[in-house]
Amino acid sequence: METLFNEFGGEGWELISIIPEYTNTTNDQNQIDIIYVNTYTFVFKRPKQ
Repeated sequence: METLFNEFGGEGWELISIIPEYTNTTNDQNQIDIIYVNTYTFVFKRPKQ
């Protein structure tokens, strides 16, 4: 990931946000057992060219 982010930075992109997307599992009583991050969304910006 670091190498990829450095490549983006070299092209003028700036990482401005990382958004976790959560998923959960439930037990037999329909109560949440485990909450975990399923994926991340990375948001970048750069000056208009």
